[in-house]
Amino acid sequence: VNAYEWDLAITNFDKAITNKDDSDAYVGMGGTYLTLLGQANKDPVLIGPWIPFYTFVGWYFEKAQARLEHALIVDPDYNCPHDQISANDIKATLIFLRWIQGKSVSMQEVTALTDAPDINQGSRQLLAVMPDLITYDPYPQF
Repeated sequence: VNAYEWDLAITNFDKAITNKDDSDAYVGMGGTYLTLLGQANKDPVLIGPWIPFYTFVGWYFEKAQARLEHALIVDPDYNCPHDQISANDIKATLIFLRWIQGKSVSMQEVTALTDAPDINQGSRQLLAVMPDLITYDPYPQF
């Protein structure tokens, strides 16, 4: 995927989210921001090799989080069978985004979602590492 295709995807989702009740559009837009962020980390040409990658992290995460939260407001029982994404998958992603931003995440939240029957494989993998991330102490000697 090149920079033009990312721009085109974002432009098309911008048009789609003009319908504030289209939860699919909001989930798609949130996913596009997260995918773009991951791809930009691998291919700096997407954002420009002269711009530090970390400057985009907060912006893309905040945009993705806002879009995914809006999707759950519009449809708290969101379920997209063709993409295998449920409301609980969105919640798992939001937990991770909160953790990335240094916000509090509880083991109870993670456990509750891990036990949900409608979690897809990607969310299961994400939730499987969350306990280690939550309890990680980078400064054990202090």
